[in-house]
Amino acid sequence: MIPGDENSIFGDLMRKYDEALLSTPRRMTGRALLPDHALGLTGLSLASGGLGYRFWRSIADCAFLASYMPTSYHFPKLFPAQAHLFPPILELVPAEGMPPPRAPPATAALAARALARITAAASLVHDRLVGAATVMNHTQHVLSTIVNEAETRRVISLVSGLDNPDLPRHMELSLPLQLRRRRHPHHGPLRLSGYSLKPFLRNGHHS
Repeated sequence: MIPGDENSIFGDLMRKYDEALLSTPRRMTGRALLPDHALGLTGLSLASGGLGYRFWRSIADCAFLASYMPTSYHFPKLFPAQAHLFPPILELVPAEGMPPPRAPPATAALAARALARITAAASLVHDRLVGAATVMNHTQHVLSTIVNEAETRRVISLVSGLDNPDLPRHMELSLPLQLRRRRHPHHGPLRLSGYSLKPFLRNGHHS
């Protein structure tokens, strides 16, 4: 288990990794510093209109919890006397109005911090863990999907705030429904083009 998002342990490596990823978008845009919405677009999946880069923070905590959670389930069965070393993850996060747990072991404390960081960005993670079976299958995929969906909503909100509603691409959204359903004899049904976020990578908006 590697607590990869602990800045005190992996901060330098984290920054070097992300800087290496950002070198290409910076060359593409000719900007040494990218605004928040552009950074967000860089990390979104291709399907969401981003560039598909996976930054350190988008992976590290989910990967750590995906390792800790099955350990906390199996370890007490194998080593009952040491069960306290890996308490279930939800026992490390007190319910609302409840006092915090006593100081947990080192690894458990790191897991609690990882979960706190994730739920701060994607609160649905906690609900998913509460409703999950004792051992969650494909834990990292499940957690990463929830976190990525929350980040996608955040970035789309940022981009929408910069968008210009008078741009020509918005005009197609007002086409009559019957026109959108009309079939061309050679090209099949008329479809609206997908809403791409990529033009916003460089500029805040287009006039």
